[in-house]
Amino acid sequence: MVKKFIIIGVILFIFFILVNIFYGFFYEDNVDNLIDKLSFRMKYYSREILECNLNYNKDEANVNNVISKDNISIELYNITYDQSTGKLETNFKIYLNNEQNLEKLRFMLRVHDNKNIYYNKSVGDILFVGNTDYLLYNKNLYFKLSSKGLDTKKLDDDTSFNLSNSENGNYKILSLTFNLGANYKISDNLYIEFLDLIYKPESDNCYKIFKHLGEFKYKISF
Repeated sequence: MVKKFIIIGVILFIFFILVNIFYGFFYEDNVDNLIDKLSFRMKYYSREILECNLNYNKDEANVNNVISKDNISIELYNITYDQSTGKLETNFKIYLNNEQNLEKLRFMLRVHDNKNIYYNKSVGDILFVGNTDYLLYNKNLYFKLSSKGLDTKKLDDDTSFNLSNSENGNYKILSLTFNLGANYKISDNLYIEFLDLIYKPESDNCYKIFKHLGEFKYKISF
């Protein structure tokens, strides 16, 4: 009798685990279409990643800080971090390699270290490529996947964000300022990621950088 109760208990325990796994996989993020959910997960985990590795030194200019693919480049031209106040500032220049004016942008921007996530939002105008803006459509699933394993307590707290045009209009300037808290030590590396960038040159169509999903990734060592 005791053995039967143990077996039933083990079966119920396994059933409970499976229910939670399947609930999290199939229902939790409010994406109703199972095929879209599976497709997005596969594309997210197999996404193309173009990475730039930098060592932070406030007294020296960063070098080799441009990531390019096809017709677009992202340049990290300034980063400062004051650990005593917890203030972190980053500045990027985003431009087209053929020197056309860059009219509009759309991407997911994520900033995190190995412990905390600080920023995780869609940036820019809604742009449709192939009549689909799947970053908007799969936003709940994206947030679930992209914040997995990271503490969200510092997410978007006191973040100053600005995406503006250059004076001549041919590139965009992205500025981000975070308040991480006084004497906060960034855990190992800081990651700044631009996921699946879509852009529109002036007087032209919208273009998608990656065939499926992909990202420009800055890894900054402190």
